[in-house]
Amino acid sequence: MRVRGGALPFLDEHFARLTRGAETLGLPRPSAVLREVALERAASGTPDRVLRLRWSDEGVAWSEREVGPGRPGRLVTVGVQHRPYPVKSEDRLVFDRALAEAEAAGGDEALLLTSDGTIAEAARFALLWWDGEVLCAPDSTVGT
Repeated sequence: MRVRGGALPFLDEHFARLTRGAETLGLPRPSAVLREVALERAASGTPDRVLRLRWSDEGVAWSEREVGPGRPGRLVTVGVQHRPYPVKSEDRLVFDRALAEAEAAGGDEALLLTSDGTIAEAARFALLWWDGEVLCAPDSTVGT
């Protein structure tokens, strides 16, 4: 979750996704207390960073990392094919392979496509682009 100025601007959306993932995997629903802990963690520490919550049958684990570079990066379309997944997980092998391919080609980020050439997602960052005056994103059903 992206922490901005010590706050979590999209916390409700993150917890809705976490709840859907927990239900799909047969895990308990995250509690309101967990949401409050996320807010407390965001408010303490450096004001701009990434806060990661791992929810599993083993419980909760938290980690943090710095925000990536603020400069525009070079996006490289890679040969590693996007494979759908029903819930967000820690299995990053496909993304790590895609990123390594992009970096070997002089890029900063990998663009993954589906088997039919549809834009699916990037390896690390959210993918958005402008088409004229319309802000676009990959189809939300591509990952499911």
